[in-house]
Amino acid sequence: MKIKNLLTRRGLSHGLLTGLAITACALPELNAAAGGISAYSEQTDPSSFISTSSPVYLPGQWSMATGGRLRGFVRPANGLNVAASANVYIDLFEPLSGQLKLGNASTLNLESDLFLTSSASLAVGTTSGHKASIGAAQAATIHMGGDISIPAERTLQVTASSLTLDGQGFTCSFAGQSAALRINSGKILTLRNMVLNGLEGAEQIKGPGTLVLQNCVVNLPETTWTASWGNVRILVADDVVFRGGGKFTFGSASSLTVSANSMLSFDNNTTFSFAPQDKSRNRLYFGDRSSILRLSGSTFCAPGQGGFQGVSLLKGTLVLDNKVTFSNSNNHSLAKAFTIGNGSESSDLAIRLNAGASINLDCGAIDYQNVDA
Repeated sequence: MKIKNLLTRRGLSHGLLTGLAITACALPELNAAAGGISAYSEQTDPSSFISTSSPVYLPGQWSMATGGRLRGFVRPANGLNVAASANVYIDLFEPLSGQLKLGNASTLNLESDLFLTSSASLAVGTTSGHKASIGAAQAATIHMGGDISIPAERTLQVTASSLTLDGQGFTCSFAGQSAALRINSGKILTLRNMVLNGLEGAEQIKGPGTLVLQNCVVNLPETTWTASWGNVRILVADDVVFRGGGKFTFGSASSLTVSANSMLSFDNNTTFSFAPQDKSRNRLYFGDRSSILRLSGSTFCAPGQGGFQGVSLLKGTLVLDNKVTFSNSNNHSLAKAFTIGNGSESSDLAIRLNAGASINLDCGAIDYQNVDA
């Protein structure tokens, strides 16, 4: 959709679009003589809107039975109901309120960013095992206006080339171990500016695409969360903190990367377990010296037995606060240890022990190979 003149937004609060002014909106796909069309919706349903110069208000939870498109100044009174197997497109100027219900095997295609109000919620299918997809031909962002939840026993599949869920400080919760996000091959899902709750299952976030965690807090329950047996690639951007006393296991055959100018932190009583599915020791990457792994009163586990090879730590920065435990299982081989550096100055891992920090090696070995020039 092309807006040829001036489009201004005003009154932003928590990312919600509370006011919008438009002087001209040209939709070339419409054979309309009107010079300024401010609302447009098209459906293959029997009840269909074509075009109008005034905003369109849709009653109740608007149903899209077989597909179609909503564009412009269109406001459903109480959310959208996308039928099973329907393929729909939306490009809304107004924030969406109420329940966004995606039927089993349906696809919601975003043609622009989607803003949700504080009353918005998500439902997928009607029975356990159902899944729905979110697609987009270009990068798109869903802006949360309140807390949301991924439904239990449902899978939300990302088919968009690049989709961002911007929490704007709100919470995204997984409603039980069976609530799942699936990122298709070659696709990128960014979870940004949010608190993540309810991650306690082995395959709640699955690949083979890429998960970007950007400026997030992850509350780990006491049970184990294995984020990535589904081979998701994980990229950490800005500050990402794991807390809550639980355990995060990186179990992918892909990579876990801390980007430049970013920090991955594990707070008191949490455990970071490095156990790649292919048992490689070279799956943890740092962009450069500004990439930080911070351990504060936590445990870093990199098994050196059972086929696992420990971990190689190169190029980034390791920051230690309080008592930090390193666990390498009952390993006696330097080839399967925590290896710091590789004998090349350019690959040195910078280490900073803050005041009061201490290292406890409960088993295994630490092999220090920094050049320290």
